[in-house]
This record gives sequence, C-alpha cells and structure tokens, in this order.
Amino acid sequence: KVALRENYKMKAADVLSDMAAIYNTTDLIKSLEISLTARAIFDSIGPELMPSINNLGNIGEGYYMLAQNDSLIKKIKTPGIPGSKQKLLNEAEVYLIKSIDYSKKQNIQQAILYYSGLLSDVQALKGDYKTPTLTYNISLSIATHFFHRKIKMQLPN
Repeated sequence: KVALRENYKMKAADVLSDMAAIYNTTDLIKSLEISLTARAIFDSIGPELMPSINNLGNIGEGYYMLAQNDSLIKKIKTPGIPGSKQKLLNEAEVYLIKSIDYSKKQNIQQAILYYSGLLSDVQALKGDYKTPTLTYNISLSIATHFFHRKIKMQLPN
C-alpha cells in the first residue's frame, strides 16, 4: 500500500512538472506556482530523484526569468513568490545550487552543465562577476569532457 501511494505521488509530481513546462511559455507565474506544488510532493518522496532535480532547476530558472521581467514582477500576488527582483534572484540561486548539488551526487553531468550555466547568469545579474566565472569554468570543463567523449566514440578503433 505504501509503495502504491508513493507511486501515485511520483506520478502526480511528474504531471505537475509537465503542466508547469506547458505554462512556462504562456504564464510564467502560474508555471512557477505549479512547480512549487510539485516540489512539495517530490520533497516528500525523494528530493534527489532525477525528476525532482529537474523540477528544482526549473524553479530556479523560473525565478530567474521572472526577475528579468519588471512588468511580471508587478503582477506577482502568490504567497511564497517574492515580489522584488533581488529576492527572485536570491531564490533562483538557492534552487539552482540545490539542483546542481543533487546532480553532482547522482553524477548527472548534463544537469550540472545546464544549471551551472544558468547559475552563472543569475550571479552575473546579481552583480557578482567573480563567482559566475568559477561557475562557468565548471560548466566549460563538463562540456569539454562531453565533447572529447563524443569525439572518441566517433573515432574508428
């Protein structure tokens, strides 16, 4: 019974994540609200699972995208979603770091690469120009690793 209940929770969180992705292009605030609801479910069943890691990263990206849109910031009325650019960027940074940390634990290189790139953008927008360089270097080393691995796979023996 418990496993079945957990399975339903995972499916519900996955559906919510998919819904958030659909709203991402039309209603960024609604997308973020849905992603935060999915996060609560994921946290109860396994925050280090791949779908949860992606959801955390998407939340960070959502906060980052909202922070870049002054007209949307003025429309935020949802409790739990900050109404200032700086607070949105702070939240984006927190969620992206969580996603990157979990990705490192699970050794999910593509997620580390993608969310590290976003994190460097967030840090630069916050006015921190030293940290994004370090974050970018991590992304670059992972991208280089993928490139070399791809080349090795294409070379004849």
